[in-house]
Amino acid sequence: MTSVTGAHPPLHRRYNEADALQQIRNRYDGCRKKIPAKQIAMLQKSQEFCEQARRLYQQGYKDSMIVVIIYNIIMNRHFAETGVDLLNRSEAVAAMREFTVGRIRKTYPAAAFLGAEFERARMTFLSTCLITWGFHPRLQVVEHAAIEAFLRHRMRFFDLDLPHDPLFDSPPGDWPAIK
Repeated sequence: MTSVTGAHPPLHRRYNEADALQQIRNRYDGCRKKIPAKQIAMLQKSQEFCEQARRLYQQGYKDSMIVVIIYNIIMNRHFAETGVDLLNRSEAVAAMREFTVGRIRKTYPAAAFLGAEFERARMTFLSTCLITWGFHPRLQVVEHAAIEAFLRHRMRFFDLDLPHDPLFDSPPGDWPAIK
């Protein structure tokens, strides 16, 4: 059977470019306010982290995604260090609310943002983005490759960004202007 939609299915009916660009602006704005500049500078100086970022750039990842993954790793480390029980819903919600209004002061070594911990945060970020668009997985077990493909092809998630030089390139760029 031949597909009438071409190589990829059409954009999803919930896709809205103006909303997508606003979400990108919100990610940059929130992360720039929350992630210590010292943390970003440390990661920009890490050859291993920059190599990882370049691989992600080649796959279409944007800085707006990478900085949210960084933020999530910082948040998860904070919760682990303070003993927050993320399985206790009311405790987790209260801790997240408190964390998001507070100021992050602690920085972590670049190694904290590599390997399995980074991959878990990346997958969590992609799954969470579905919820941002109003999609709620019906199963506890999710296929991350399917989520990434859906976001890539049906929601243009990997196509849009604000103009700027990449944060983790050589030489490192700076945050984009938020308009």
